[in-house]
Amino acid sequence: MFRFFPTAVVAAALASATAHADAINARTLCFSYQQDVKSVWVPTDREQTMTEVGLFTSGYSLPFKMMVNDGRAVFSRPSDDEETPYEALASAKLPDTSSVLFLFLPSGKEETPYRVVALPDDSRKFPYGSIHLMNLSKEKVRVHMGEHNGPKAVALAPGKAKLVDEVTRLDDFNRYPVLAEYLTDEGFARFHNTAWRSIEGKRDLVIVFNDPASGRPRIQHYEDARPASLEPEP
Repeated sequence: MFRFFPTAVVAAALASATAHADAINARTLCFSYQQDVKSVWVPTDREQTMTEVGLFTSGYSLPFKMMVNDGRAVFSRPSDDEETPYEALASAKLPDTSSVLFLFLPSGKEETPYRVVALPDDSRKFPYGSIHLMNLSKEKVRVHMGEHNGPKAVALAPGKAKLVDEVTRLDDFNRYPVLAEYLTDEGFARFHNTAWRSIEGKRDLVIVFNDPASGRPRIQHYEDARPASLEPEP
């Protein structure tokens, strides 16, 4: 969902240093809706034309371009103030890339619904075929995947992330087993057991988080396919 609203007056957070603004390619992914906020507004040119971008929980948004200043991206929402029609909702420090995936996570605060994490979205830093694991839970976890199992399992402390280049040990259906465990007082306990697909031209974003109901770790798994090319084969 994209809507355009030109205005010469924006929130103070968006108005600074427009002459030095840079354009980036962006997408969004919303972990779960908070306070019924299902879209954000971003500046899309040096005149600060504001564009509405939808947030989706089932998959990635369509790519869009936005302007950023001083290495940060600012996301806004309409306000009731006629002099400043937009108020800053959240911001994120940018990685060193011109293609960025903005992950909208619950902030846990009443004053703002989301905290935003900016991840590299270009194929050099997040190659197709790789798996990006993020541990947003409070526990230490380890993930066994294909040949990355046993002593070679991927271990993640709380708040840490790791990029796994690829999994090559597959079954006859191009799948690999996945077993996730979290550390308890009695040792590691299993909380996820499944199989994921290995498909050429696909990459995976995997987020470990604490379930709000049970408090135990859970996994959210997002698949991202390489954009289709409409160019004829040579």
